[in-house]
Amino acid sequence: MCDYSKMVEDRGIAKGKAQGVVEGLLSALKKMIANANMTPEQAMNVLDIPEKERAMYTARLSK
Repeated sequence: MCDYSKMVEDRGIAKGKAQGVVEGLLSALKKMIANANMTPEQAMNVLDIPEKERAMYTARLSK
């Protein structure tokens, strides 16, 4: 495989992994909010979600 193809493949894999992490955290947040009666902020604290990412998760929870 040429270097360019390998780079494109690696980027795709990294992007897929990042999306999987986001989806997994969203799923965990939704379950904690519904089943443990936590606020979104409490759930994000438990999951140790960085402050700079919280707005994105809050927006995604609203959808």
